Amino acid sequence: MSRDPSYITALKQLSRQRGDIVDALTQLEYFQRSEDRPAAILVSTHLEDSIQDLILTKMVPLNSTELGEMFSGDRLLGTFSAKIQIAYALGLIGPKTRRDLDLIRLVRNAFAHSRKTIRFATKEVADVCDQLTMLERFPDLSGFGGIVQPIDTPRRRFIATVTLYQMGMFQAEKLFDDEAVIESLGPPIPLD
Repeated sequence: MSRDPSYITALKQLSRQRGDIVDALTQLEYFQRSEDRPAAILVSTHLEDSIQDLILTKMVPLNSTELGEMFSGDRLLGTFSAKIQIAYALGLIGPKTRRDLDLIRLVRNAFAHSRKTIRFATKEVADVCDQLTMLERFPDLSGFGGIVQPIDTPRRRFIATVTLYQMGMFQAEKLFDDEAVIESLGPPIPLD
C-alpha cells in the first residue's frame, strides 16, 4: 500500500479540521459575496458537516478509519439525507428542523447537479426557499450578526436559514468556551 507524500497528507488533514464560530462567520461573509451556485453548495455542505459533528457528540469516539467507514461516500451516514435522518432519530433535531434541512438539501442538490444555469431567483428554487420556516418560527434570530439585512430575497433567506441552523448546531455541541462569544450569539437557536 502506497503512502501519500507528506504534502498530500497535510492537505487531507487540513480539509478534515473542524472550524469554529469565527470560521463560520468568515465563511458567511464569503458566501454572501459568491455567485449563487457556489454559495448554495458550500454553505449547505458546511451545514451538513455541522450535522455530522452534532451526531458525533452522541457517539463513542471514533478513529479516522471508523469515521470513514461510517461517513464516507456511500457508507451508512455518507449522505446529507442520511445525516438528517439520524439526527432526527437521535432527537437532535425536531420535525420542523428536519423538514427545513431536507429543503436545504434539495436546493443544494439542484445547484450541484443541474445542467442548466439556475439561480436563487429561478422560480423553482425560490419556491423551495419560500418554504423554509426558521425565520418565521424565530423572527428574533434574523438579526444575528453577519446575516445581510433585509432578508428580502430567496438567496438571503436561504443563507440566513442555513447560517442559523449551523449556529444552533455549534451551540448544541457546546463548541465555545468563551462566554463573550456565547453571549454574542444571543439566546440558543432552537433546533425544534
